[in-house]
Amino acid sequence: MLRSGVTTPDIAERLGFSDERSFRRAFKSWCGSSPSVYRSGQEQFLHALK
Repeated sequence: MLRSGVTTPDIAERLGFSDERSFRRAFKSWCGSSPSVYRSGQEQFLHALK
């Protein structure tokens, strides 16, 4: 998800969700944040490691 360049709707579809909204809700339940917040936070973390 972080480096693939794949969009959230594409990920939702690939994982079998009927729509992006359902995926976002499930992702937030699993990870504690939305996919976009997760992505930006992880990118900042990876950048700090360099």
